[in-house]
Amino acid sequence: MRPRYIIALSAAALLAGGCAQLRPGGGSASAPRPPAEESAIPAGDRDPSIVVNHERGGQDLWARLRAGMALDRQAEQKIVHRRIQWYERNVEFLGRTLERGRPYLHYILTQVEKRGMPVEIALLPLVESAYQPYALSPKSALGLWQFIPRTGKRYGLNSDWWQEDRRDVVAATSAALDYLQELHEEFDGDWLLALAAYNAGEKAVGRALAANRKKGKPLDFWSLRVPRETRHYVPSLLAVCEIVTSPARYGLNLPPLPDRPYFEIVALDGPVDLAVAAELAEIDLEDLYALNPGPKRWQTSPHGPHRLLLPIDKATAFRTRLSHLSENKRTHWIDHQVRPGESLLQIATRYGMDSKELGRLNRLSSTKLDKGVELRVPAPRYPAKRYSSRYRRASGGDLRLVGTSGRQKTIHTVRKGDSLWTIARRYGVSVKRLRGWNGKTRGNLLHPGQKLVVWQTPAVATASGDPYLVRKGDSLWSIARRFDSSITQLAKLNGLRPKQTLYPGQKLWIAAKRASFDRPVSQSIRYVVRRGDSLWSIAKRFGTSIKALQSSNRLQERQMLYPGQSLIVPL
Repeated sequence: MRPRYIIALSAAALLAGGCAQLRPGGGSASAPRPPAEESAIPAGDRDPSIVVNHERGGQDLWARLRAGMALDRQAEQKIVHRRIQWYERNVEFLGRTLERGRPYLHYILTQVEKRGMPVEIALLPLVESAYQPYALSPKSALGLWQFIPRTGKRYGLNSDWWQEDRRDVVAATSAALDYLQELHEEFDGDWLLALAAYNAGEKAVGRALAANRKKGKPLDFWSLRVPRETRHYVPSLLAVCEIVTSPARYGLNLPPLPDRPYFEIVALDGPVDLAVAAELAEIDLEDLYALNPGPKRWQTSPHGPHRLLLPIDKATAFRTRLSHLSENKRTHWIDHQVRPGESLLQIATRYGMDSKELGRLNRLSSTKLDKGVELRVPAPRYPAKRYSSRYRRASGGDLRLVGTSGRQKTIHTVRKGDSLWTIARRYGVSVKRLRGWNGKTRGNLLHPGQKLVVWQTPAVATASGDPYLVRKGDSLWSIARRFDSSITQLAKLNGLRPKQTLYPGQKLWIAAKRASFDRPVSQSIRYVVRRGDSLWSIAKRFGTSIKALQSSNRLQERQMLYPGQSLIVPL
């Protein structure tokens, strides 16, 4: 399975990605722009692992790569020849992909050489992810090296509310090379078998070897019966290596690539807001994301890793400016004083936080909170519009700017017959947004049981109530009239067109403006009563009182509630 644009280019078997352990996928990260003319940077200011071979500055990286190639490209194999022909027919795609890999190639090649591995492995991310650090496959493989969660965890790649190491260029490269070296040792020094196992998994290759051994057949890769995608995976890498070796022969224009580091690893002494970091480094936020795709939020993780990758000509100035920036300007925190009845979950939801992470940041030993306790809540330093659309999208659909977006997260379990279109209509969001939140491309298929994230705007950004579920026969007009709202306001709040058709079960947020006795309510939400609700349970849930509920809704002391009834809940 490959990204959608590859599928569109060929009906034949395309670039194979990982199967059991690692898989390719479609992402949308674009490579950052090359840095300006490089200035002389003192060697002591650089991470020694990054500036290896910096003295080669006048040499071409492609020449260095060609000189080190050692794998037998098996040009006599028909499948390798077919892969070469496919790339030759789609040479523009290959050129764009290699161009996208420019920021990462020097670092990856240097790490491969330091381990004594075949330099061809530096081109493996082209087959895996087309050098897209945000690439996400239908089976949740992620990053340049396309690790699935299980394998990523096995090789020490952390994934929490703040950070996704499978996307991190440095961490994922180290893990991928560790994995490949283990496979090389497991399969008796045969790199083609190691590559096949990286794609299909050790067990699949092991079973194929056992079957051939039992039948007295050869034990090389070309003689094995492996999954179809793996059968194309290894030849795809060999084909790319052949074309890079002789680009003119295959009509590929391969511009010179200076053999010097593109980025430098800059150590930090704590977290930093990425928008602030981009300003200090004087680079576009998009460029910063492309080099630092690991953070899932608006800042680097408070728990580490405390580092950033920056274009090498920007690193020294960044360090200088950061050293003069006070700690309270590097990140932004909100002080929240706990009110009577408030729970950790309510506060976390209010600020778009994970409750466990909020408790961890405040070193809470219990989820029970005492009145008046002050919690520190992290938030973006700048308004949401300062952060790009790519930054807002993360693996698994996390919305990174939840701190100020005021959106609430819904997990939708895909059912038989569901499509992105039907799900988007049900929740009143666009298909484009739904794709972005979940890393989906046009070619991705859904399967029953799959989890999708949907972000919706609540009626009041500081509250956490339940949305109104559209019933059969409802329209924007009837709902607006029922809740004393306007069609325009209702449509705008839910991202709908004024004449858009609604569907039963679709969720809508209703803005509460005034209490029924016409006195403004400073902070309130509309709450739709559910089965089993009582004034006591609703008051407890939202940290208010029964008297306040009765007063806001003109209810009698012992008045019964009924499912579907709309209440104004003052906060």
